[in-house]
Amino acid sequence: MATFFLAKVVWPDALWLHVNWRKPLEDAGIFVLCIWVFAVFLQSVNREIFRTAEGYWPRGLRRRFKGSHCEKFRKLKAKFEQLYNQSGALSDEQEEELSELSRRLAREYPSKTSLILPTSFGNAVRAYEDYSRVIYGFESINGWARLQGLMSKDFREILGNDRARVDLWLNLFVLALFFALELAVVAAIKECSLAVLLVPLLAFAWLAYARSRSSAQQFGEQVKAAFDIYLPELATRLGFMLSSETAKNRKFWQAFSQVMVYRDAGALQEMMNAGLKRISAATKETGSAETTTDPEDD
Repeated sequence: MATFFLAKVVWPDALWLHVNWRKPLEDAGIFVLCIWVFAVFLQSVNREIFRTAEGYWPRGLRRRFKGSHCEKFRKLKAKFEQLYNQSGALSDEQEEELSELSRRLAREYPSKTSLILPTSFGNAVRAYEDYSRVIYGFESINGWARLQGLMSKDFREILGNDRARVDLWLNLFVLALFFALELAVVAAIKECSLAVLLVPLLAFAWLAYARSRSSAQQFGEQVKAAFDIYLPELATRLGFMLSSETAKNRKFWQAFSQVMVYRDAGALQEMMNAGLKRISAATKETGSAETTTDPEDD
């Protein structure tokens, strides 16, 4: 619709832009069709928009623009470690600062400098993608499809609503930039005062980007909750019962991640050797607590 009104400025006498507002559906039908087609197109390229906003650009371009984020991450990390090493001798203000730094690092950045991307949106996404790797040793990206099949309908709806909010703000950001480009071209060609509209338009684009990043962080909390809730059930479906010893669980999930990511059949034996109790097929069907154990567990 914004493009339609902009076109009226460029071609004020064009008959194909004339709309009888007494019967708007008759004359504006073609524009409604164009909007619908564009909406379908926007949905179909949503993954590409998402990954571009994350910062999955050509390697050279990515390396050039992620430097500032790496430096900011190092400073936050250094400040956090400095305060953490003084734990027990901190004032209330320093304790609060330490807590805030810890939350920021977990919410805004992945765990390692090598994982940092050139955009703040991408780093917010990387932060929740990195959660299951750091906590459980489970590869989140490849493992997500395995986990989704175990989620309840209500939980999937919550995830879908939160992800829709991310997509909404991200698409508004892209559309605002797209229209700003159109506006700049028209203002240059017509030499008119339309250029003043670029300021509020770019301000809206910045707001939409900030909201998309915030929404991604909120969506990330639901993603992290999914790993906490459904990983034990995934282990059961694979025929194992998680242990109270986190080292065994971690070894198991790391081996399973090797299977998923690298199609490594040899890692199946590593899963067997992780030391977890085996669950028989009959036990999984009946839901009873009977297990088969390794001699080491005895």
